Amino acid sequence: MCGRFTLTKSTEEVAKTFHVERMLCALQPSFNVAPNQLCPIVYYDRDAKRLTLEDMKWGLVPAWAKEPDSKYSTINARAETLAEKPTFKRSLPYRRCLIPVDGFYEWQRVDSSKQPYRILKKDQSLFALAGIWDEWTSKETGDILRSFTIITTDANATIKPLHPRMPVIVSKEDWETWLSPSHEELDAALALLQPYGKDDLTYYAVSTKVNSPRNNDPGLIKPVKKELF
Repeated sequence: MCGRFTLTKSTEEVAKTFHVERMLCALQPSFNVAPNQLCPIVYYDRDAKRLTLEDMKWGLVPAWAKEPDSKYSTINARAETLAEKPTFKRSLPYRRCLIPVDGFYEWQRVDSSKQPYRILKKDQSLFALAGIWDEWTSKETGDILRSFTIITTDANATIKPLHPRMPVIVSKEDWETWLSPSHEELDAALALLQPYGKDDLTYYAVSTKVNSPRNNDPGLIKPVKKELF
């Protein structure tokens, strides 16, 4: 799964890297992005016909949910069943998105405890996780909530020693295919939902302070000696 990530780059660097044409948010560095928080995602706005960067809630609430805090809210979607689950299949054809990150956390189980690790590119550059988003509207007030989920798949050889699952990482050359608003591109987009195939990831142990979403400071991404073994 993917339960935390980091995005410490500037608004300008994210916009330039992802060729964003429409900015609906300004970024603040975050060293511990957690579920239920607002996070910037990149998507193709079919009305504005532009690549857009917008804050959305992490934890997808489908349009048909009765309440925004219902049991249907979910932070991850399995690639293997994405097209089958009612929560996701409505969004899949036209509401695919990329989540800009410069690292994500995973926990390695050791007996009854877990050691957190930060996973990142070897060159510490930005990369993109695959996601889908949806829009929920309150029948009482008309308020709109936009939210997203991160798609996961089997871990690749690098991540497998830590955890059996990992977020889908979309390579830069495939961003256009994944974000395409055309239904004809759906099969090509689904073919991208594979374990990451490049050998440019690394990881290191970090403090268990990252376990609490209340902690969010640069010290969280500093390497530490393994705390549990």
